[in-house]
Amino acid sequence: MRGWAKPRDERFAHSLKNRKIDCDQINRALGFFIGEHDFSAFAVNRARDERSSVRKVWKVEVAERKDLIEFVVEGEGFLYKMVRSMVGALLDVGSGKMKPREVEEILKSRIRTERVVSAPAKGLSLEKVFYRKPWFV
Repeated sequence: MRGWAKPRDERFAHSLKNRKIDCDQINRALGFFIGEHDFSAFAVNRARDERSSVRKVWKVEVAERKDLIEFVVEGEGFLYKMVRSMVGALLDVGSGKMKPREVEEILKSRIRTERVVSAPAKGLSLEKVFYRKPWFV
C-alpha cells in the first residue's frame, strides 16, 4: 500500500510507508522476468533442494489502484521466496534504489546477493492454481 496500511488491511498488504514508487520505472523492469530463466538470484537457497532453479514466467504486471500497488505474477512453478524477491527488487526499482537494467544483470548472474531483498509475505496471496487437463481424469 502507498502510505501506511489501514488497520483492517494490515494483514493483507505490505505498507510502503512514505516510500515514493514510480510504476513507470517498474514497468521497464518487468519484461526481464518473462520467459524461461534460471531464477537462482531471486530465490532463497534451501540446502537440500536439488531441483532445477530454471522456471518459466509468462506474466508479470503491476497495477496502481488508488492507494494500492498490485503485482500479478504467473508462471510454471516458483522457487522458495522467488515471487517475494522479484517484488522486492521491483519495489527497489520503483523507489530509485535500483535501475531497471540491474534486474536483468542480477537475473543473469544467477547469484543471490544483498541487492535482492524479499518483500514481506503479508502482502502475498495465492489466487489460483492451474493444472494441466490430465490431472482431472
